[in-house]
Amino acid sequence: MSVVRPSPAALGVGIVRDLAPGSMGDYADWHIEEGPRGLEGVITCDHPATRHPRPRIIRPRRKKALRFEVDGQVV
Repeated sequence: MSVVRPSPAALGVGIVRDLAPGSMGDYADWHIEEGPRGLEGVITCDHPATRHPRPRIIRPRRKKALRFEVDGQVV
């Protein structure tokens, strides 16, 4: 009798489904594909909100909260 264990991707999608807000977890899925280091588990989400996110401006509540450098320049 052999024991079948779920793949790490299957376990990961279970976590995603548990932690995702609202119905987003219902749209989580996984598959196995060939990667640079062998087989990899890939978790995807096809919820409508992930396909067409509306652009928005993010404003910090504190002055330096979103301060970071890109190519040596402060953005």
